[in-house]
This record gives sequence, structure tokens and C-alpha cells, in this order.
Amino acid sequence: MPTQIGIAQVTYERHFSVLAQFLLSFERNVFDASSCQLLAVTSSVNETHTFQRELRRVSSPESHLRLQVRDLRHIVHALDPASRVDIDRLPIDKGFHHGNHGTLYICLKKAFAAWYALDVLGVHTVMVTDSEAYVWKPMSIQEVFMGHRRDPAVWYQDLGPTEKGDHDVGQMRVNFCSMLPWTGAGPWGLTQTGRRGIVGDADGNQTEELKRDQAWNRFMLRMRSGSRRGKRGRAWETWEALTRERLPAPGVQLMDYMGFFYSRSSFAAWRSAITSAWQMPFLDAVVGALDRMQVCDSDAFWIEPSYYSFLFAEERRRYRFVNATAAVRDIFRPAEKELLQNSPIIKRLKYLPLGLGLFWWFLDNATFPYLESFYAQHPLPIFRTDFRGQSLARGSKDLSCRPLDLIARLPRNVASIQLNSAVPNWVFTSPQCRSKLPNASYPWVKHRVVTR
Repeated sequence: MPTQIGIAQVTYERHFSVLAQFLLSFERNVFDASSCQLLAVTSSVNETHTFQRELRRVSSPESHLRLQVRDLRHIVHALDPASRVDIDRLPIDKGFHHGNHGTLYICLKKAFAAWYALDVLGVHTVMVTDSEAYVWKPMSIQEVFMGHRRDPAVWYQDLGPTEKGDHDVGQMRVNFCSMLPWTGAGPWGLTQTGRRGIVGDADGNQTEELKRDQAWNRFMLRMRSGSRRGKRGRAWETWEALTRERLPAPGVQLMDYMGFFYSRSSFAAWRSAITSAWQMPFLDAVVGALDRMQVCDSDAFWIEPSYYSFLFAEERRRYRFVNATAAVRDIFRPAEKELLQNSPIIKRLKYLPLGLGLFWWFLDNATFPYLESFYAQHPLPIFRTDFRGQSLARGSKDLSCRPLDLIARLPRNVASIQLNSAVPNWVFTSPQCRSKLPNASYPWVKHRVVTR
């Protein structure tokens, strides 16, 4: 019996064409597409109408996709009615606020998209991503989800400490701020005293919770300055001790693999941890937690490390955490000297791939067999590429179209879904790439998204 599955995508007007292109590729290449619920979350009712018009313009009226389009405000009112936060005017502005295109807004949009798919559409597992996606070859979406259900792996990047013993301070701040909503205030929720005092008690005295908040702000600032001086000190030891049971490694990057799956039970447990820690509705709890911390601006919270750190801390037995850096290095390290001489990209960068997030940046004639070998050992269905040229400059062109060669060489379902990266228009128009497409009528909708 098919599993109840769904894909939820967050979008905004500039990306409507590239999302429509994904939906056309999904319908063309996924032979069990009708078994998957699809959800597109816009920012407003007007955006919903605009996207629906765009979809009618490019798609067939006989489309059998199970697609629903909802705006975020509608979803928030339906799922979190007690919230007092205006989702369109988030009170987090510390120099990095970008309105409805900011990181916090987009991540909250993803959280509510997952919540809506799981609780309203009734799917068992949902994959959440953005508009930039494409399905490249005939495949089964049920097999992709069943593979994740059989082996619920979380791939992470771990570069380890530097030679000076430090870790990436920027990544540490993202992990700290992303974990803060579910761990609670103070020393990572080691004490749960109910609703936190924001300024003080009834007599105007500072609460213990506020004192701990201030101590953590000082700690994070020391971490920043300590990193610039290259000194480890007690701050780093404190960080490592406090994250030992909450992260696979102190400087871990939990957003390395683009397949972000959320199960109904685990997602509900994560939400419950957040609302219980702060005794507030979900939206208010996340925004309030970040607003009280000086170091947690609107670009510091990401849903993926928040959710996956919770899984590691609370539900580790149900999931397999895989070090992508080690897995990639196992393939490449034996040939490191050869690749430093023969691979134009590795010769230019002077290092081997570090994980899966930018893995396909390293694809050239010399590295092709090593990427192929990696996927033979780890048949992952999702990948990210933006067809950059060897300069790796944003918007540059890889007119050799090697990603298409690798996609074609790998078995069905392996590297079949491109996520978190748009397919450039020129892939469908340049003679070099068109000759490698499975057929000349592959879905293409002209868009304005520049590859990252």
C-alpha cells in the first residue's frame, strides 16, 4: 500500500516560473506522481492567485498532480491561532532583517509548510524544500520516501577543529540560535522553570533566567573574539561540553544534504518541545527566543539544524547520523595527489570536497569517476548542482554539461531529483546541453533565477 507522502515547497513571486518548471518535470518523470501530495506555500493571497495563473499558463489542463496552494498567513491562522506575532512584521531587526525574503521568515514558512502537510493534508512524511528544483529522469517518488523510511539517515558535514583548536564560529552561532527555541533559555534548558521572565520579576529585580541569558550573550561574544585571536580557552571547552549530547560534533553543519524529511511524530515532538520550553504558541516561542538573545539576529535561525539537532538529542535511536565529510573523503583521499594535478577545480581550490552541499561543484573530467563511485556506495536520490563553470562564479556556465552525463550514468532514483538549485535557462537552449537531454521536449519554463 502506498505510503502517505508529500512534498512542500515555499515560494515567492520571482520563483513562480521555476516552481512551475519543477512541477512539470515532476509530472513528466515521476510515474507514481499521483501518490504524492504537493503543497506550495506563498506569502499572500495575491501571490497565490499569481502563481495559479502562471501554472495555468504553462501546464496542461489534464494535469493529475495533487497540488494545493496556500498562503502563509492562512496557514498560521489555521494552525497557530493563539499566536500574537504578525508573521509579515517579525520583531527581529538587528541589522539583518530582510522582510519576507529573510532567513527567519523563510524558515518559519518551511516550518508551517511541514506542519500543514503533516496535520492538515494528513501525510506521514513530508519533504520540505524551496522552488528551485527539477526531476531529471523517470523515477518513483514512493521508492524515494520508502528508502528514507527504511534508513532515516541525517547527513551532516563535520570539518573538525582548525589547527588552532577552534571551530567555525559562524556555524556555531547558527547551531546555538537554531537550537535555542527547543532547548529553552539559560544553560540549554537544563532547568525548566516555566515561562521565562523577559525583564525581571514583579519588583523589578533581574530574574535568574535573564541573568543566564546575559551570560550566554557574553559567552557567544567571547567565542567570536576568541576565534579571531585564535584562542580556544574555556569558552570552546564549554561549547563542546554543552553540545556533546545535542550535536554529532561541535562545529557540525546539519544542512549538508538537501533531502529534508519530516515525520509526523518527530515533528510534533519538536514543536511540543518548543512550546513547552517557552509556554507560548509555536510562532511566538521561536520569535521570542531569538529576540531575547543579542547574538541571534533574523539570519541566525534555520529550521533544519533546529529540527535535526532535536532528533540527535531526543530521538537518536530512530535515526542514523552520517558524517558526509568522512564518506566523501574516503572516496577522494586515496587519489588526492593525482586530483590536485589533474582536476582543474581541485587544483584551483586546493582542497577536496568537504560534503554534499557543494559536492557537484567539483565535477569535471578528472573527478567524474569519483563522484560516480560515491553514488555507487551511497545511492542518494537528491543532489544539488547549478551547472557552474570551472571559475565557480555565480551564474557562470559549464558548457560541457557534465552533470547531465553523471545523472544519465547513475541508476534510476539515484541523483534523480535536483533540489535547492535552479536549472539555468541555457541548459535547455545551448546545443551542447540539448544534445544530452533525454529528449528535446523536456519541460522548460523560462525564468529569472540566477544560479547561486
